[in-house]
Amino acid sequence: MLFISPLGYFLGSYFEGSATLPGNVASYICVISLFYLPFVVSALFVFIFKGKWFIRILIFISAFIAQCGLISITPPEVAAEMMGIAHRLSREFPPEQIRDCANHLRQKHRDGTLKEVKRGNYSDVLMSDYAIIIDDSELPVSLRGRFVGVYIRSGLTSPDDVVVFALGMQKGIICDNRKYVSEFYFHSMGDGVHAYRFQRL
Repeated sequence: MLFISPLGYFLGSYFEGSATLPGNVASYICVISLFYLPFVVSALFVFIFKGKWFIRILIFISAFIAQCGLISITPPEVAAEMMGIAHRLSREFPPEQIRDCANHLRQKHRDGTLKEVKRGNYSDVLMSDYAIIIDDSELPVSLRGRFVGVYIRSGLTSPDDVVVFALGMQKGIICDNRKYVSEFYFHSMGDGVHAYRFQRL
């Protein structure tokens, strides 16, 4: 019973990111699990364990503190939501396909045969000034038209070219040399393939 509140807090955020539940329902689950369930579960312990009132009060306080401790080590709401986003995107965009596409684009960029487009008006994509925008025709047929922009970022924080598949102003998929990452704004979909949001790449 002590795990009900932490689990609800985690799953509410995860379901919101994975679009399993409507955002408002998932948010309610988080709020209820964080602010109400610890009191309800602690009260249930009081009624389950019979005894003197001061013992019941100690049980209530102990159960409440235990739940707070478990919630404190549960992945934060932002991180749990990011996990859900990554798992949703991995269903929509198989990591193996994205990784193979990124490797192909990197190779063409190194060979100097990559078809680029002018920066133009990419107001829907938050990108670095060093980004090289890739023509949509360079993507596999199954991926064409599914991104608001695809670009390569070279020579900044990675020895390899970083390929970004932007799904909007502040979200998308990034391919780099990291095998696995799990942070507030990044979560791996596969080896070297990570979902991101709220980052200038």
